[in-house]
Amino acid sequence: MLQILLDIFNYFVRVGTATFLQLVFLLGPLLLLAFIMHLVAQKTEKLGYAVLGHNLYIYGFAWLGTIVHELGHAVTAIAFGHKIVDMELFTPNSPNGTLGHVNHSFNKKSIYQRIGNFFIGIGPIFSGSLVLYLASWLLFGFSFSLLNEPEISSDHTLSFHSFWTSTINVFSNVSIYVKTIFTGEETQIWKIILFIYLLFSVGTSVTLSKADVKSSLNGFIYFVFVLLLFNILTLWIGDFTENVFKKVGGFFSGFYFFLILSILINIVFIILLSFLPKQKAKK
Repeated sequence: MLQILLDIFNYFVRVGTATFLQLVFLLGPLLLLAFIMHLVAQKTEKLGYAVLGHNLYIYGFAWLGTIVHELGHAVTAIAFGHKIVDMELFTPNSPNGTLGHVNHSFNKKSIYQRIGNFFIGIGPIFSGSLVLYLASWLLFGFSFSLLNEPEISSDHTLSFHSFWTSTINVFSNVSIYVKTIFTGEETQIWKIILFIYLLFSVGTSVTLSKADVKSSLNGFIYFVFVLLLFNILTLWIGDFTENVFKKVGGFFSGFYFFLILSILINIVFIILLSFLPKQKAKK
């Protein structure tokens, strides 16, 4: 009897450890990069207004990023069964100062729709990355098949080694991507200029407002609960659990390098804008 209780206890310890490491691996890099991108985007936006002026910045760059941002919320809301109550993709003259918004409602009794709040909140990460991927494909023939697949291996849980290996893999893929864009067979100067514009315009839209974060927190709690239950039911199977998270990890890794590229190009813009003369703030 004592041995059975010890086995049950050890299993739940494994479940808790696996759940924590899975959360760190799957969402840690994504949310960390999103947070960095948010800080960089705020600085870029501030300098953009100061150097280009309100109208040029809004109608020259921010319009596209805002539309992509709001569509990210809207599409994920629909995917998780939420009802779109009100949506404005681009409202430059709104009285509250926001450039767009998506209001949605959901069934509070549905765990699936509650989990959806988390993904709806971070929806702009996915929509922004998807737009940049499509632009890369259409302009330069870029494909995910050119990238190295992430390697995840551990004793049915994720480990620091697998996390480190995946991190190296991401930066290796960034190098492959940059070479494809700037030295590939389909590279042309006008394509590079257009793509840098998209990186700047769309990249700065990958930000999470306070409302986005607040909405995501509730969904995140339910996501953790379901993930914990999933591990309780499947961890004993072993390979099944590992293979599932290997595939999911590979899916998320596709967004990492687009976030990294957006961060880098926006840092370059911050440096350039810092040296340009500033306009008087519009009152």
